[in-house]
Amino acid sequence: MKNNVIKRILSILTVVLMTVSIFPVSVLKAEATVQTESTRFPPYTVTLLKVSSEKFTQANERLEMFQVRAFDTEKGEIYAVVKFRGTSGFQNYWPSDVISGTFPIRNCAQPYEEEIVLTYTQTNTSDPYFTSFLPFDVDFTIKVTRPATEHTGNATCTKENACTVCSEIYKAPCNYQWKQENGQHWQECTADSTHAKVNAGSCSGGRATCTDQATCETCNFKYGKALGHDWSNLDGICANGCGTECFHDGQTGATCTICGKTLHTHDYVYTASGNVITAICSNTDGNCPDTNGGTLTISAPADLYIDGETAKEVVIDNQLVETVDYTVTYSTADGSAPEKIGTYTAMLTLGNKSVTVSFTLKAKVSVGGTVTSFGSDTDDITIELFADGTEDAVYSVTEKGNSTEYSLDNVENGTYRMVVSKNNHVTREYEIVIGQEDITQNVKIHLKGDINGDGKLNSIDVARANSHARGVAVLTGYELMCADANGNGSANSIDVARMNAHVRSIAALW
Repeated sequence: MKNNVIKRILSILTVVLMTVSIFPVSVLKAEATVQTESTRFPPYTVTLLKVSSEKFTQANERLEMFQVRAFDTEKGEIYAVVKFRGTSGFQNYWPSDVISGTFPIRNCAQPYEEEIVLTYTQTNTSDPYFTSFLPFDVDFTIKVTRPATEHTGNATCTKENACTVCSEIYKAPCNYQWKQENGQHWQECTADSTHAKVNAGSCSGGRATCTDQATCETCNFKYGKALGHDWSNLDGICANGCGTECFHDGQTGATCTICGKTLHTHDYVYTASGNVITAICSNTDGNCPDTNGGTLTISAPADLYIDGETAKEVVIDNQLVETVDYTVTYSTADGSAPEKIGTYTAMLTLGNKSVTVSFTLKAKVSVGGTVTSFGSDTDDITIELFADGTEDAVYSVTEKGNSTEYSLDNVENGTYRMVVSKNNHVTREYEIVIGQEDITQNVKIHLKGDINGDGKLNSIDVARANSHARGVAVLTGYELMCADANGNGSANSIDVARMNAHVRSIAALW
């Protein structure tokens, strides 16, 4: 009856049969402590340590089989099959018997190590050789070990359940799944996305190709950008070695804007008109996208005023499609850009075509010096420059004082009439010829009637005016103008009389 029950138990066990060890006679000895190969029932390891019996002293020599057939981690039960070798010629093997034992179940979080004794009991036998040992027990000492491990079962990070190994109620750690966005990755709980994200970082590793992104060595997601084709060889074939050939889709220019390969070679001819050279493509291969090769234009310098240091170059507006060499020469002694005032011609030459432009360089200088006058030192002194043929002054300055400095700045080169005037003084004119250097022009004006310019009208001046009027000593120029007391353009006895009246304090001229 006992054997039938054991067989029924074994028939319902689902654990795959595993043989722990078969001990030949020469290996195990009575009462010896010998560790054999282990049988694993993950996460448990079962090891047979020794076989011992007080009455059946032949147990080691006669042991043919010891097999762990079942290991129930939920109930803490272990089942093994034992078989001994019988008497030769009578019964080769005893029938195999099932032995069992229990072991305590502990929390998976703690390392496990227990020695368990399974006892085989025999009370009768049909082999007369063994009758002298009856009844006897054989003890099989085994060691059951398990490292500390995670609980197993159906629990999740949000739902508790019983561990299938130790029956403890537990909650499983989060089951993380990799996520990635814009080259940043992290692990996220699949059960509850509100749980803290872990292992966040930047994607790295892997290798991008011309058409595909790199694959991160950590999260296995693609990131970054594909390399794109390398058209640096300018032959229409990718230089990265992928073998891709550019098809020049939609290209209408002489050079493919995708790969840089030349699709058409222009052959320009040039025409000249005015100050412009025009390029026209003469290649009639039918692939020219635009025969207009652009223009090359020469213009006068933007600034026509010299500074005495910088050469004035013409302006070249290069609107040619292709880069070409051209020359510019000037009508100076050495053909270089001019630095001095004057009129020049510049020639632009491209191939066998030339165009020219003429321009005049001017200077802007300062005209200044000391202006001397008499009478009131608070009256205005006006210095004006009149260009030839003009009635209005083009430059003017006003100063005060009987001996003061004046300056007219940025005066263009040319010939001018300088007019200096002050109240009660005879207006005086000077001719000024301006080149490209600053000019110092000191000026002096006399009071009316003051012929000798000593700042006074006295008998000496009256005598000189009288000598002029009588034809004895003729006055000219500015002295004559000073003797013209009434300003009618001549000096005569009337002017002498007025000057004399001023000297005698009868009628003042000023």
